[in-house]
Amino acid sequence: MIHNRLSRLPTGPSTYSMIHADLHPRNLVVNGERLHIIDFDDAGFGWHMYELAVGVFDFRDHPLVAETAALLPLFLLVRTLALIGWFADRPEVAKPSAARPLVERAIRLSAEFNL
Repeated sequence: MIHNRLSRLPTGPSTYSMIHADLHPRNLVVNGERLHIIDFDDAGFGWHMYELAVGVFDFRDHPLVAETAALLPLFLLVRTLALIGWFADRPEVAKPSAARPLVERAIRLSAEFNL
């Protein structure tokens, strides 16, 4: 069943590419103000969502994770609005056609929050 679901997932570069595949807090080394990623033995091609799952896996039983995860749609809206602001501040490098989908997404997400 898992294999069948995974085999139907898209493997284009926007969802599937080279990933670390073991990127969790124990594979991060802090040296002063520098951050280093270590332990690349699991690296390979995979889905970006797997990389995200690895990163949050150690926190899955934390009492605040479910409450915090419920905030993800809100923070996706905040990120969308921040990107729209970025585009607005940089008209010399930002094409209006690139901002249009973000504005549409912001409208859709705002509607979900009754904003």
